[in-house]
Amino acid sequence: MNAWTRILVFSIIRIVFFAAPLTGLLLIGFNEIWAAVIAAVIGLLLSIIFLPNQRDKVSEAIGELREKSDSLGEDEEYEDRF
Repeated sequence: MNAWTRILVFSIIRIVFFAAPLTGLLLIGFNEIWAAVIAAVIGLLLSIIFLPNQRDKVSEAIGELREKSDSLGEDEEYEDRF
């Protein structure tokens, strides 16, 4: 799987883990601020429990992308000589 695909899938799952509890709490009648805080905590806990492998893969993907961006091209090497 592509690095950007891993990041996108993980981000979408995290958004769902936040949006689903938020929607449920708002439908029940919670205050908007408290609902957002509680949904954030629930989303964090769900992510910690259900997404450890995906989090590791996304971390590796971000590392790979950083390595690619850190490598200097020909132009940068030429400019660094002066």
